[in-house]
Amino acid sequence: MHFATQSQAIIEMIKNTARKLTTQSTIYSLKASITIHAQKNSPILAEPANTAMLIEKLQKDTTFTTNAYLANWLRVQTQSGQIGWIDSSHTRISIPTSN
Repeated sequence: MHFATQSQAIIEMIKNTARKLTTQSTIYSLKASITIHAQKNSPILAEPANTAMLIEKLQKDTTFTTNAYLANWLRVQTQSGQIGWIDSSHTRISIPTSN
């Protein structure tokens, strides 16, 4: 998948507040990491499941990167170096606008 297409897919998933869980079973890796923010205090989990082990708890507005996604889950790396999964509904993305 082309980088721009991957980026757009992640952006649309995060911006769509009415998103629904899907049964996608393939992890899609990104060619480049995308910086995103925690929209609220959010758990980073060991696996893409609400019942998975807690790795770290992020505070609202914490910045981190994503490098893959599976359904509505994003694989992320935190500023402390932890790698895990976050539900995309806990995230937001800032898209710079050009004048």
